[in-house]
Amino acid sequence: MSDLISPQSSREKLLVIQPLVGIGDMIWHKPWIDYLCTQNDVILATKPTVQAPVLFADTDGLVDILPIDRSQRGTRGRHDGWRGFWQLVADFKSTGARRALILHHSPRYAIAAFFAGMTSRWGYGIGRQRLWLNKGQFLEKSARKMHPIAKMRIYAARNAFAIDPVWRLNISPAANKAADEFMSAHTINAASDMLILGIGAMDEDRCWPLEKFAEFITSLAKKRPQLTCCLMGRHQNSPW
Repeated sequence: MSDLISPQSSREKLLVIQPLVGIGDMIWHKPWIDYLCTQNDVILATKPTVQAPVLFADTDGLVDILPIDRSQRGTRGRHDGWRGFWQLVADFKSTGARRALILHHSPRYAIAAFFAGMTSRWGYGIGRQRLWLNKGQFLEKSARKMHPIAKMRIYAARNAFAIDPVWRLNISPAANKAADEFMSAHTINAASDMLILGIGAMDEDRCWPLEKFAEFITSLAKKRPQLTCCLMGRHQNSPW
């Protein structure tokens, strides 16, 4: 059994560090983090932009979320630079965890875990990061360019927490209420056939042109007149 799995008699804290910036980045890793939450008391260190409180709503075993405040869309945060590094060390130490799993190849988080006194440190071990890790089986250098899901599959299999990944989201009561209110306000029947279109992306060059969405919706309206189309995007004043 891997040390990433707590003994049944005593669940232990595990700091899971996933520092990528996008919501999709976290979704790719989610099934494995969900599984680790069933075996440990997990503190998830990640960037606010991934919306972890939404993605992991009501997840048993997730005891805290630690925001990583650095390298977010070109802005500097409290964890950037050398002063920020030591703040990151202090924040890691404050979790009370003695074990850390780093789902990234950066050596920065492995070094921070070392100075935070984490006695067991797992990670991909690609490049210089390997020097600061002391547990588990590492990935080859070539894995650095793999898709995150493929990378997770291989790493988990080598470290005794392989799973058949299933992607699930827990819908919070507040989210259910907001959806009901939206449908009521727009006179949408609960039994309607609905298509939700996400019309934005983090970077402008990754956004599909609005004209294309308009063409797509017009085509759907002709072929499926009973279908209700809803557009979902980020309001300029929203924290999302």
